[in-house]
This record gives sequence, structure tokens and C-alpha cells, in this order.
Amino acid sequence: MRTVRALGLRLAPGIVQVSCNLTDVDAIPLYRITELVRAAAQRAGVAVRRSELIGLAPRHAIVRTAAAYRR
Repeated sequence: MRTVRALGLRLAPGIVQVSCNLTDVDAIPLYRITELVRAAAQRAGVAVRRSELIGLAPRHAIVRTAAAYRR
């Protein structure tokens, strides 16, 4: 995934933050990144507690993600 830069940060015992910078939201949609992180967490035996978007995202990227979770 050349358009994603990801970093995992251990914040405390049992708490890890995954920070991602996306350079092309059309190449890999926001919801796809979320689900990839969720799958990796599940393989590690942990769950995603929450997610947040920091910064700006094009409206179409938000609409596309909302539509993916509406199914």
C-alpha cells in the first residue's frame, strides 16, 4: 500500500495506537484501512476500542465510508 504510511505506538501496557497517513483516499478508502487495522488487531487477540479522523478528508471519502458501513 504505497499511499498509506502507518505507525504503531505502544501507549501503555495493552494499549496500542495505530496512526495512519493516507496520501490518496481514492486508492485505498478510509473504511478499508479501518477494516485492515481491525483484522490485524483481531489476529493479535485484541479489539479496536475507537477510531478518529484528525485533519481533513474530502467529502467523497467520508460519504464512501459511510455507505460502506450502511450495508
